[in-house]
Amino acid sequence: MLALQTEIDTTDRAVWAAGSAIQKENVSDNMLDVLGSLERTHNHLLTKVDALYASLNICDKFPKLSGTSLDFV
Repeated sequence: MLALQTEIDTTDRAVWAAGSAIQKENVSDNMLDVLGSLERTHNHLLTKVDALYASLNICDKFPKLSGTSLDFV
């Protein structure tokens, strides 16, 4: 799970950097559509990772972590 979180953090930075670079340029609507699709795909991935984390039942195994965010854990 920690390796997956590291990869997601790297992907998050890459998507943000790509978006920043693209928005500074005069780009086609197609390129903006592709960026939007990339951002939606990344958000979908984050949702799936949250579901995976929840399925691990970390809070059941470690009750003191109940209510703690995934980022913290």
